[in-house]
Amino acid sequence: MSNSPYSSSSDPAFNQPSGKSSTAVQSVDLDRTVQTIGMEQTRLDQELQQLRGRTAALIGLLVGLMLLVVGGFTWLTLELQNISQDEQQDASNVDAALANRVEQLEEQITDLSQAVPGNLTDTLRSNQTTLARIQTQLQQLTTQIKALEQSPSLVQPQPNIPLPNAAPASPPVPDPSQPNP
Repeated sequence: MSNSPYSSSSDPAFNQPSGKSSTAVQSVDLDRTVQTIGMEQTRLDQELQQLRGRTAALIGLLVGLMLLVVGGFTWLTLELQNISQDEQQDASNVDAALANRVEQLEEQITDLSQAVPGNLTDTLRSNQTTLARIQTQLQQLTTQIKALEQSPSLVQPQPNIPLPNAAPASPPVPDPSQPNP
């Protein structure tokens, strides 16, 4: 028998049955064909139902994914706005704190400039010169004391060396290239 549900008269193996039996055979063939078509229809309906179920599941999954993506982007947008606002507040707080600190430093500089004389560098140089002169006088005194200790019987006149406490008008500054007496 062929795959076709209906018998074909062009089939060489087909024998036309006699009258009464031919109606019964046709009825049986027709019943089989209807039954085959019904089974095929049932199978196709089941496959169609499966495909509809799969399609509905895929559509549901697609809608869920879209909602998830939209929700994620919305959350991300809101979170970025919150972070931006926090950063702006932090920046404004830092700016205010820095401005306060700058004002404090300016006040301290003003106080220091009032407390320290304007010619501090000149005063320092003058003090260094006086210190160098006193050190030179100290070296001269030390040399004279050593010389007196070595010759106690010889009394030598002492040169006129001003005392360190008395500030001479223009003390002699020894030349470092000449040896001390």
